[in-house]
Amino acid sequence: IFREPCPASQVTTNDISANQVTTNDVSANQITTNVVSANQVTTNVVSANQVTTNDVSANQITTNDVSANQVKTNVVSANQVTIP
Repeated sequence: IFREPCPASQVTTNDISANQVTTNDVSANQITTNVVSANQVTTNVVSANQVTTNDVSANQITTNDVSANQVKTNVVSANQVTIP
């Protein structure tokens, strides 16, 4: 009588994927600094310190346009003092 060897005596160890550790590239660990336009300072070319003298009466006060604070005082005819 011929009998085959019992397969129970054969030990097979399978590669268990649970023992494999894979570290994925997590995008949450990537720090991206965007260029924020709010942090960009743009200084416009203003006609600062430009003095224009009109042919008007005396005692007229003209405030120059200062580029730092950009203060503009309009010349209003009601504020013009005419001394005869």
